Amino acid sequence: MPDWFYRTVTQPVFFRLPAVRARDFALGFLGRLARLPFGPAAIDFLGHLRADPAAAAVVPGSRLPGRHRPRPRLDGKAVALPALACFGFGFLDVGPVTVDGAAGGAPIARRPAQEALWSPDPPDSLSLAAVAPRIAEAPAWACR
Repeated sequence: MPDWFYRTVTQPVFFRLPAVRARDFALGFLGRLARLPFGPAAIDFLGHLRADPAAAAVVPGSRLPGRHRPRPRLDGKAVALPALACFGFGFLDVGPVTVDGAAGGAPIARRPAQEALWSPDPPDSLSLAAVAPRIAEAPAWACR
């Protein structure tokens, strides 16, 4: 996302919301946008986030577009995986995933002085039944 948009619009709005609500809204919006026919192109236009081809990595059986990944548990509900796949990351973590899913400890907390989000331990986990269809649609996530 262009820095001017983040600094002038997104950050002031989201920092007035509780951290969990802001994260869930942003990831939900990105996930829905990425699933629309024009969504990946819009994400690419606004963010210019594709990985540099020189940063590609090869692991046994796969060629990854980049060597970097977002922090684990960024998308704890796996709703924005299509959008995050467009951000130039080499791979994405999904989870934690447990057979039945579980509620975590405390909610995520924003620490503005440190410009950080703090996650609970243990975190929320997705159920296997909830995450399986999201992973199954993975081949459709290729950004154009």
